[in-house]
Amino acid sequence: MERGRQITAMIRAGRGLLIILIVLSLAIGGCGPETVEPEPEPDPEPEPPRELRVLAVWDGATVLNPLINWPETGVTAGLMYGTLFHLDGDRSLQPYLAEEMTLVGSRVTLKLRPDLLWHDGREVTADDIEFTLHALLDPGFTGADPGSEFDFIVGARQFRTGEAERIAGIDVQDEWTVRFTVEPGAGLWNLYFLSPVPRHVLGDISPGELDDAMRRESPIGAGPYRFEDAREVDLGTEIELAWFPEFPLEGGEIERATVLLSPQMPTGEDLDFDVILVSGLLSPPIPEGFSSQKLIVEGFEYLGMNLRDPVLGQAQVRRAIAGAVDRRRVAEDLFGEHAQLVDTPVPWASEEELARHVYNPEMAKIRLTGAGFSRDDDGWLRTPEGEAVKLYLAYPTGDVRRERAAEGIAADLAEIGIRVDPVQIQGDLLLHNLHVRNRFDMYLLAMPWEMSSSKSTWGADNIWGYEGLQSERRDGWVFAVTEDLPVLFLADPGSILMVSSDLAPVSSWSIPPLGDLFLWTWATEAGN
Repeated sequence: MERGRQITAMIRAGRGLLIILIVLSLAIGGCGPETVEPEPEPDPEPEPPRELRVLAVWDGATVLNPLINWPETGVTAGLMYGTLFHLDGDRSLQPYLAEEMTLVGSRVTLKLRPDLLWHDGREVTADDIEFTLHALLDPGFTGADPGSEFDFIVGARQFRTGEAERIAGIDVQDEWTVRFTVEPGAGLWNLYFLSPVPRHVLGDISPGELDDAMRRESPIGAGPYRFEDAREVDLGTEIELAWFPEFPLEGGEIERATVLLSPQMPTGEDLDFDVILVSGLLSPPIPEGFSSQKLIVEGFEYLGMNLRDPVLGQAQVRRAIAGAVDRRRVAEDLFGEHAQLVDTPVPWASEEELARHVYNPEMAKIRLTGAGFSRDDDGWLRTPEGEAVKLYLAYPTGDVRRERAAEGIAADLAEIGIRVDPVQIQGDLLLHNLHVRNRFDMYLLAMPWEMSSSKSTWGADNIWGYEGLQSERRDGWVFAVTEDLPVLFLADPGSILMVSSDLAPVSSWSIPPLGDLFLWTWATEAGN
């Protein structure tokens, strides 16, 4: 009996095993009970490139020195030296080499990051900030002419004109803190984007020799990338940069960057780059295999007018000109598909701060009639005193873009009775006529928003000059400028950022300037 029970148990066990095997076989064959498929693993995010080849068309080799080309330090100087603050993808100001900057009354306190190192291992200190400003503004320094860009610091003007031995408004508080005394209403924009240079490397070099020394020596900065090599190639100067592992902020996804600084946009097989940066002034075509994006710059093309002229000195006439000129067409004449209209001298102005001038030739005629002007039988305008209105519009010799734009403006103004003769003038003579002789009617040029303080050029009240921008930063200032129209704003050429389609899209990261200028454009979501 016992043996029978054992056999029965074995049979039952065998049947159980058989059932399990049948179920498994059915499941494998797809004929068994419905099963729940596991969730697929998400695809890993593409890795960012470890090396990057960059073509910067507008840069020259001198951008290795941030003092020489201040404030347009260029791509390479931004990578090697960094700036005290930077703009993120939303154009919001963010601390970078500096930890913070606070303004209380007339005192500005700047605190550096305490963990910053120069590329040779020495600490970056507040003494370097003081040295940089004195080197940049020294009257003996031949590398740059920042003019009045730092005159908001008390004593800066006296130092740069040779009236004082030091800048009185700079006071080093401790190893990482500098205190500035500034003029009332000062704008601190230029201080935010200062690139410090090392006192321990350059401090014993005289101001007159500093330019040549910085061109000869290997640059030592405090930015995220350190200089490795520079060489001349057919298209320009090629710079090799490597990530500086001691840089205290996150980054380093791109370990190496090769930047070609070229005065021209190459074509065809020479376009072996990941990223191309080129000024919209060149109206470059977008090469096959590249996507493009426009970067906003702080500069614009404009129609300048002599405010001392009895006709152009009247705001009503300038407003009539603004309504008669087809600015959209002029922008396209200047920059082709890359044109973008400009209505304000400062890029951060809000819609509420602007006075708009729309294209409306009929309204322009009404403005002129209201100002007492009349038209002859032949259609040309006369002043209230009966004098014929005839102006000339100057532009630089050999500038085909501005020649085309000047002819279009002359045709537009002829429609409202203003006779305009476009005239080519050699560039240096044109500038001499503007700023020294003050002999001109109208002209076409481009400028950054920090502009000349020549009262004869910009009006007796100096509302448009650089000092005005610093001291007149009050409610309604931008509206007053855009309503009064000391110049007619035309177009912003911007800069064109082209990215090769060979680069996989990656999420953006914050390390500037590569993060701001290049990599955030590759984000998987638009607007990142």
